[in-house]
Amino acid sequence: SCLDAVKKVSSSTWKFKEGTAIVSNPTTETFFMSLLDPTLPTSLVKPQLVLMRDTHTNDESVGFMICLSFNGRLYAIKMGLDERVMEISPGMGALNAVVEHACGDPNLSQIDLDARGPHGDYKLRWSSRTDTLETVLGFAPNAMGRTAHGLWKLKTKLKSSRDAGGAH
Repeated sequence: SCLDAVKKVSSSTWKFKEGTAIVSNPTTETFFMSLLDPTLPTSLVKPQLVLMRDTHTNDESVGFMICLSFNGRLYAIKMGLDERVMEISPGMGALNAVVEHACGDPNLSQIDLDARGPHGDYKLRWSSRTDTLETVLGFAPNAMGRTAHGLWKLKTKLKSSRDAGGAH
C-alpha cells in the first residue's frame, strides 16, 4: 500500500538515522499516517501523497512527498528520500512531481514548497517569480482545528531546526 511505501522509505533515510523521520517516533508516525488515512473526511483539508518510484528496481518506492491542500493552496509538508538514490537529486524530482500535480488540478492556485529566503531559489525552475508570504492562522476548536494546529506547530519546529542547522 501507499502507507507501507512511506514507512519503508522513511526508515531508509538519513532522517531516520538522526531520529527525525516519520517512523522514528511512534507519535509522529501516527500523526502522519492519520493525515493520509483515506477513510477520514476531507471536506476542508485534503491529503495528497506523491510517491517516487525507481523504474530500474521494478517500481520500488524510493521517495515520497506528503502534501495537504486547503483553500486553493497545496502545502508540501514532509519529504522522504531513500539514501540509495541521493546522488541523482531525487528531491528535485519530488518537487517537480508536486508542481506538475498542482498545475493539473484546477482547484489549486498556489503551492507552498516550504522554503524561505535563500533556500527557495530552486523554485524559479517552475516560475518566473516567487512571493514571500506572511501568514496569520486561526484554528477552529474542533478535531480538524487541533489537527491543523498540530501540523502547523510541527512545520514551525522543523523549519526552526533546519534554520539552526539541524534536521533538513
